[in-house]
Amino acid sequence: MCTPCRESGWRCDFQGILRPLISPSSLQLADTDAIHFDYFRFVCAPEFSLFFQADTWSGLVLQAARTDQSFRRIALAVGALSRSRYATSQQQPQDGYALRQYNLAIRELSLLEHSPRNVLRITLASIILIALEFLLENYNRVQIHLRSAIFMLSALEEGQFESETAFYLQALTYVQDMMSCRYWTTLTLPDAKVPD
Repeated sequence: MCTPCRESGWRCDFQGILRPLISPSSLQLADTDAIHFDYFRFVCAPEFSLFFQADTWSGLVLQAARTDQSFRRIALAVGALSRSRYATSQQQPQDGYALRQYNLAIRELSLLEHSPRNVLRITLASIILIALEFLLENYNRVQIHLRSAIFMLSALEEGQFESETAFYLQALTYVQDMMSCRYWTTLTLPDAKVPD
């Protein structure tokens, strides 16, 4: 169980974060997918912990990518784009591959029933998708993901998933603040109920 779950007493959707990492071969990925997943696993996932300054994030995004197909698609897209942008050994742009994975993930997530638990899953997906949009330098979509995630969280009934909501709102606020500083723009986001 991850630290925020343990400390707040709620049941984590992505239990087993502290288990040994699953190799891409156990996920039965194609060779190209395995390369991108490995890059996500060893390079991108740790960057989430660095960015949010919390060790929890690396395990959280990895566990989600290992256990949920839509998150795995997002991880493959982020891994492919990051690798093509930053790895010197990668010669070919991976935008097409990444966008296919992105679109499939969005389609799968849009089919989820509208339950409070799925709101949290979609919020986590939005946070990971923000990284993808940064790689694509599509800052308008970063704002869209921020707004939609905060809107969904604010729609949860008061008292429902308060610790999870606070955890994700903290991350979204951090992204908003970093974007405002970096791009000298003020994002206008809907007001969200932040638990005390």
